[in-house]
Amino acid sequence: MAPEDRKRQIMIWYTIAAVIGVLAVQYFWSSYAQVETIPYSQFEQLLNDDKIAEVTISAEAVQGTLKEALPDGKREFFAVRVDPQLADKLFAHGVVVKGTPSGGIV
Repeated sequence: MAPEDRKRQIMIWYTIAAVIGVLAVQYFWSSYAQVETIPYSQFEQLLNDDKIAEVTISAEAVQGTLKEALPDGKREFFAVRVDPQLADKLFAHGVVVKGTPSGGIV
C-alpha cells in the first residue's frame, strides 16, 4: 500500500473514532445533567426524609438539588407546586400529587 493511501486510511479511522468519542461524551453528559421532573408528593416525601440539599421556589414550581442522587442517578429535580392544604390531605391518603403550570396541561 502506498504511504499516501495508508495516511488517508489512518486519518479516516481517526476521524471516525473522534466522532464516536464526541457522541459518547455527549450522550453521557446529557443523561447525567438532566433535571428529573417529580410529583409534588415525592418532593414532600424527600423533604420529610431530609434528602433535599437546596431549593429554588417560584409561585408555581419548586426546583432544587438532592443530597443523594435518585435511582436514575439525577440529583436535580423539578416539581410543580400544589396548594399545601390540599396536598397534605391527599398525601395523608397515599395519593400521588402532581401539579401542572397555570398555562395548562404539560
